[in-house]
Amino acid sequence: MIIDVFCHNLSASAGEIISKSDLFGGGKASPYYMPQPDPEVRLGLMEKYGIDVQALSQSAPILFGFGAADAAEICRLSNNDNGTLCKSYPKKFVIFVSSLCWM
Repeated sequence: MIIDVFCHNLSASAGEIISKSDLFGGGKASPYYMPQPDPEVRLGLMEKYGIDVQALSQSAPILFGFGAADAAEICRLSNNDNGTLCKSYPKKFVIFVSSLCWM
């Protein structure tokens, strides 16, 4: 069994806040953030590369430039959405919740 433990997933709902940042998104300092709300795309890539399970987490750098309230909201949305994804596909996804998300 191959488990990808370095798998970041940011949902579209968290992306709405992140896209307001001066740092992340198309044409900005870092085009890093690209939400992938379609789990079927992720599952297809997992199959293509032989990944059996992904441990989903939020990337900490995505919080740079945000105050505590916005960072906490991004984490709450991300954790809730990743948790829902894991419940929908329990044999494919597990969740890592970062302590950074509990600011």
